[in-house]
Amino acid sequence: GGWRGAGVVLLDGAFLRTGCVVGALSLVRSEIPAGAVCTGNPAAVIGQRGHGRFALPETGAFPPLESA
Repeated sequence: GGWRGAGVVLLDGAFLRTGCVVGALSLVRSEIPAGAVCTGNPAAVIGQRGHGRFALPETGAFPPLESA
């Protein structure tokens, strides 16, 4: 499985592959690929963990949260 934000709805037939991330309040209707980052209603893949804006630092630790 993967990580789910608060209020995520998984419909019948939805499946979360290893390491995926689903944003809060998303509606998942189908399979989310391994390592994918998705959000929305219906949930759509917006990126891949470890690539682009979702890249992890070389240490493997998550970067600190930025203050709003």
